[in-house]
Amino acid sequence: MGNTLSAYSQPDGTAFDASYFRPVCPQAKFSRGAEKDVGKESYSEDCLRLNIWTPAEETGAMSDKKWPVVLWLHDGWFQLGDPFQGVGMNPTELISTGKLNAIVIGIGYRLNVFGFLAGEALLEDSHGESAGNFGQWDQRLAMEWVNENIASFNGDLNNITLGGRSAGAYGTHARDSQPFHRFYMYSNAIPPQLKALSDVNSQFDELCEYFKVPEGLSGPAKRFTRYNHSGAFAKEFKKQRLRILIGQVLNEETLYAKYNSSEPNLESLRLQVSNYYAPETADRVIKEYKLPSTDNPSE
Repeated sequence: MGNTLSAYSQPDGTAFDASYFRPVCPQAKFSRGAEKDVGKESYSEDCLRLNIWTPAEETGAMSDKKWPVVLWLHDGWFQLGDPFQGVGMNPTELISTGKLNAIVIGIGYRLNVFGFLAGEALLEDSHGESAGNFGQWDQRLAMEWVNENIASFNGDLNNITLGGRSAGAYGTHARDSQPFHRFYMYSNAIPPQLKALSDVNSQFDELCEYFKVPEGLSGPAKRFTRYNHSGAFAKEFKKQRLRILIGQVLNEETLYAKYNSSEPNLESLRLQVSNYYAPETADRVIKEYKLPSTDNPSE
């Protein structure tokens, strides 16, 4: 950034070193294209950070220009991914060589069991405040931080665009009530029938059993579904004069086939579909597709 408007320090009082990427949320697979400067440790539960790129002012220039702001929620099934730290996604060249005159922000949030575990036990433990899905709360907090602080980076509060791909598009759909007015969504949206807590309790119990957590140790989704289906969501969207760009990534099915494929049998297919939809919806979806007649993947 051309003008130093804010200073950030580390716990020991020294200046914060932003010359390299910090760890991302622990995950089963990390992008093979990740840059070498991720840091000494690639993964950590201390992963709630924003990676911020700003246009560089010319040497000696002092400008009051306000830059447009673009926020990005990364993909990865809410199971893996990083905030623009992969070689193919880093926007440095887009801003420097491509002359993109905008601030670009990659949002880091908790993933997999750290960010998207849900269950009735969590609802009880929080006295009814949250049933889990803490990664969604991380995204909301990040956007609130941007709204409150991006002016310090010469960001234009009236020109902020939020979007993402796949899981990031899902997160964008859920965040349409944020104080932004433009959105873009690639290859996903919130499904028509979200899972209720009763649908995910078996997963929660399975995890507790695996880690030998004693049983006695001490509905937001439904509300959104009603809000969406009743037309109230669309009316509010129009009232606030929001604008949205929705698209699909070409050949994305090849990624799913490689990293999240099912075996050629009904039970495996049902398990994969149920990862995304409520049980009743999964049953209806499966009926619409021809199932493999043999165990040979080539057929």
